[in-house]
Amino acid sequence: MAIAALALTVIPASAFLLWTNFFAENEAESGLGRVWIVVQPVEAEPDTAGDLGGAVGGHLIAQLTRYDGVTVVDAERASLVPSVTGSLLPAAAWSDHYVFSLAASIRLSDENASVRWYLTDMRTHQVMWASDRTMPVGDDAPMAIVQAITGELLGLEGAIPIILDRDHQADFESDYACLAGAQRQIYTEDTLLLDNFATCLARVTRNYPTNGQAWALLSLAYHRQGHFASSFGRDPAPFHVKQQQAALRAGALSPETFFPRMARLAMAYDTGQVAAFDSLANWMLDRYGGDPQLKLLIGKALVSIGRSDQGLPLIAAGLQQIPSMASAGHLMLALDQYVSDNLEAALHYLDEQALPADYRYWLVRTAVLSRAGRVEEAEQAWNSVLLLRPDYDAFVCSDLTHANINPDYYSRIIEDLARIVDDLPDDCRTVSR
Repeated sequence: MAIAALALTVIPASAFLLWTNFFAENEAESGLGRVWIVVQPVEAEPDTAGDLGGAVGGHLIAQLTRYDGVTVVDAERASLVPSVTGSLLPAAAWSDHYVFSLAASIRLSDENASVRWYLTDMRTHQVMWASDRTMPVGDDAPMAIVQAITGELLGLEGAIPIILDRDHQADFESDYACLAGAQRQIYTEDTLLLDNFATCLARVTRNYPTNGQAWALLSLAYHRQGHFASSFGRDPAPFHVKQQQAALRAGALSPETFFPRMARLAMAYDTGQVAAFDSLANWMLDRYGGDPQLKLLIGKALVSIGRSDQGLPLIAAGLQQIPSMASAGHLMLALDQYVSDNLEAALHYLDEQALPADYRYWLVRTAVLSRAGRVEEAEQAWNSVLLLRPDYDAFVCSDLTHANINPDYYSRIIEDLARIVDDLPDDCRTVSR
């Protein structure tokens, strides 16, 4: 690994000089420290894989620029620029900014390609992340490989968000740390953590009003706060208004990058714009389909609105890439089995998830156990809901409505809750859309 690290961080001096000029321009524009990725030429073996390596390299540069908060330098092209006078980045810049080298290699064997990539910290020459996976070779192999690399590198649970988040844990006073942490944890279930992110992201947008990524993350924070508000019996409308305003601002500033598109996707879901949601989801999956978290998020949304035939394969694909994220998909798998009357299978998925701090886990468990006739266990599950959401019986219906859940799912859940909960609101039988 040490040898690999040294080999992969050799960059022509002219690349550094060119990149110093880029640095000054981008720093003035964003006002925030950025992540720099110097992309090395893709190595391919045997010689017959050269065309594949060249295609991957070209697509990789383009795909990386579609993510927020990164500056991409093509090491091969930069090396062709005549050397100019200047100095390397000063010591302060190296300490305040992240500069990585990305090197990838492809080895063909039969009908498969072994794809490896290394992320090296150019300050320390330390390999910060490495990945090795085998993929089938087909007509779409170059783009599939590129999506796999970029999803693992810059996706919602990507290597760079994890590295940055580890360096800036719970530092809400720093604009850069707030942005780095929110990039990875904006979908947190921790309401206090989410409130802190929303507060610091609002500050970032005030300090840097042209940062589209910050506006998009703020919109997603409002999206989550709106859902949490309804689960506590509060009016989510103020959050939805701010969510839409921030999403539109993000789209105007940075329309073709990842997080502004995610903000628009969440807005379409919350407002029940099914056609817009489908269009955006398909676009996102086509452009960023290597991100397993994205597959899980879109898959869960599709299952929730009654499109299990489309959502379940996405959840399965996401879980195959990241088995450790199983709990993130099992609730939707349980919901699908529940509405199909496969109650034992639904309980199996719930047991596999076992997230006792998530009120939705106990809510679905209550409904499944009630339908199965296991009344005492259902009552215990409902009591667990009330521990997490006091007085939830008074606003369970509005919460499900605001979650944009499929009307058939809604009716079944309310029917089964009615066997356990005596004082559901009178308007629970009516689904208001």
